[in-house]
Amino acid sequence: MGNAQHGFQSNTTITNAFWRWIPSSNDPTGRIRLVALDGLQFIEATKDYSKVWLYYAANNVTTSQEPYILEGVVAQAFINDLFGSLFT
Repeated sequence: MGNAQHGFQSNTTITNAFWRWIPSSNDPTGRIRLVALDGLQFIEATKDYSKVWLYYAANNVTTSQEPYILEGVVAQAFINDLFGSLFT
């Protein structure tokens, strides 16, 4: 396996993972967001990453194809954490 950079290693596959976002202490009403990464089919985002749509495959738990939507700083943090080392 290669050297770890920003949470990723070369020649590896994420098989079961969660991404977690915790709001700052200045945002007491913000919710912790947990996103299961292992079932994602694809991700769409606005150019400024202010809105992100996460599409999951239909399975025996949910047959809905409605995307999970992240907005604002949560969406930007998701893209930066998940793909920052790949695309920035």
